[in-house]
Amino acid sequence: MASTQAASVDSAKALFEQPSANVAVRSVTSCGLDLATGGHKVAVIDMSGSLVVLTDQTGKPAFHAGVFVEGQGSPVFGEAAEQEGLRNPAAYKPTIKPDRGTGVKVGGRFTTEELDTMMLTLCIIPACQEQAREHLTSVVLTAPNGVGDAYCASITSAAEKAGLGVKGIIREASAVCRWAMQCGALKPSEGETAMVVDIGAGTTDIAIGTMVGNQFKIVASDSLPDHAGWVIQRMCAAVILATAAKLHGTQVTLDKMDAQARYHFMHGVETAVRQLGQRDSVRVPVAIGGKTQLVEFKTSEYKRVLDEFMKQVAAKMEQKQYKPVDHHKPGIDD
Repeated sequence: MASTQAASVDSAKALFEQPSANVAVRSVTSCGLDLATGGHKVAVIDMSGSLVVLTDQTGKPAFHAGVFVEGQGSPVFGEAAEQEGLRNPAAYKPTIKPDRGTGVKVGGRFTTEELDTMMLTLCIIPACQEQAREHLTSVVLTAPNGVGDAYCASITSAAEKAGLGVKGIIREASAVCRWAMQCGALKPSEGETAMVVDIGAGTTDIAIGTMVGNQFKIVASDSLPDHAGWVIQRMCAAVILATAAKLHGTQVTLDKMDAQARYHFMHGVETAVRQLGQRDSVRVPVAIGGKTQLVEFKTSEYKRVLDEFMKQVAAKMEQKQYKPVDHHKPGIDD
């Protein structure tokens, strides 16, 4: 019986190694693009054959995924959209990924395909071409395991309308497997079965494969669209609100907050989670009784949240009926 390995890695690392914002990349015409939930990532291969992550205008290794559409005004993207969202939360979407391929019009005006085209044309491609010192002409896209043809058609059309020829689409868990093999995080022996779990901000993707010769052949895959990074954020929010209730004697819940207070609070939670790797605790602003109180959230509490989350993921994975991979489906590289 084949043994089983398990590896859990970030999908952002699948195609993209650590960022090299100051590295000049020359003679580049093709890139890898992950239109993700939390932030869009772009990578190219430099003259030495190494993967290089291209950065946004501020030097960050991801392009903020936020979109702001208000009234008849022009859409605003990225961190500028997030800042506008602080003023009018109802017009802000931190991500449009769940709406891709559904026909939904954001703000009642724009399809996700139109917004993706504008974001690529106005924000992502110009910044990347400035770093690459070359016009980008083609792209390999990523897509979560669980999405269908409509999603893939939407991102393909957006890339093409932005002037990029689409060479293909690779499933996110498949991309993670390649990265894990390349960096040595996954080292299956001949005939050994391995499971790779990619916990992204919007979806958790799973791939099961077997080592055949020097290649890792994916035989089945699936997705947990209802259990991903956004759930972790909600779990952290619940812990913080419980702490606030103990300290101030007033129970506060997300469903009882108005839109403005909820937006500001969840923005604070997201910021706190990003900072916890650099400090032992952070303070999150919570609106209580008409006043803003700072509530401490500790790294030890965050670790307990992650442990509970992973238990839930493991339980859901055991219940899954994994789908065989169709290696002959056009446009999908698994």
